[in-house]
Amino acid sequence: MHSQIFTTHRPSLFLHFSLLAALLFCVPQLRLYAQSAGTASVQGSVTDATGAAVPNANLVLTNTDTGTSRSTTSDSGDLYSIPNVPVGPIR
Repeated sequence: MHSQIFTTHRPSLFLHFSLLAALLFCVPQLRLYAQSAGTASVQGSVTDATGAAVPNANLVLTNTDTGTSRSTTSDSGDLYSIPNVPVGPIR
């Protein structure tokens, strides 16, 4: 009768370090996504009462809960964009 010896295979030290390196590489990436959570982008166009474009208009966006403001100027057409605005009531 032939006997067999079964051995357990344990992951190598190299494999442990590889997994740790991959994890450490991914963690900073996750933090970048977390920083953008809870924000939005506000964009649009500025027109007068007749519907004509208003270039270079100054705009102020205010969070009514905190009182903080963000400002921008529309482009040479009538478009504006305010990125990374914290979510909340605005006027």
